Formats: sequence, C-alpha cells, structure tokens
Amino acid sequence: MTGQRRRPWILSGYTLVKPVVAVTVRVGSESEGADVSTTCCGEFVREAVSRDSGSDHGLCREQLFGLYTSWCLLNHRPVDSPDALFTALRQKGIIPGHNTLAMKGPAAADYILASSPALT
Repeated sequence: MTGQRRRPWILSGYTLVKPVVAVTVRVGSESEGADVSTTCCGEFVREAVSRDSGSDHGLCREQLFGLYTSWCLLNHRPVDSPDALFTALRQKGIIPGHNTLAMKGPAAADYILASSPALT
C-alpha cells in the first residue's frame, strides 16, 4: 500500500468517507431531549428518509436510529437518545415499523456501509 492512495467509496453519485469519531448520546429528561430532537428531526426527515408506497412495513426502530446516528455524524450534530428521537418522530406521525419510509441520501449510504462491514 506504500505510495498508493485509498479511494473513497462511491455510491449513487455521493462520495463517502468513513468518519472516525466518537458518538455521544444525550441523556437527560425526556422533555429536554425531545426539544433538541424536534428541532433537527424535521431536517433529518427531509434529508434522510422518503415515502415508499411499495413498502409494507417501512423502517424499524433500529434502522431509524442507525440512519439518524449516521445523519447526525455527517452533519456534525449531537446524537439524541433513541427515546427523544422516537418521541419527535411520533409527533410527526412516524411510527417505527408501521410507516412507508425508505432511506435516502448520504446518511443512508453511510448507515448501509457501517452496518455491512463486508462492503468495506
């Protein structure tokens, strides 16, 4: 590998780099976490998920939180607790496992690569 430059992953027109950062999950009262989550939850939904009418179950809790974690890391945002995220999503009418959502954008690619080490 000496003298060779590693190329970033390319997926659907996005250049992906695997961030090397620590993840900090906020811990606190539910209302405290929900306030922060509600603020960026709308951005997360706009940028990282889309409706997929062909989906029977949509995204489950694990997938939504993993996608959210990737979105936060890529956007240099603190990661709220799962409870805070799901409270904010419920306020938007999104119920894990009972929705028609699909992943999209750079956060989707990051989540897929992070959860499938064989692809890296």
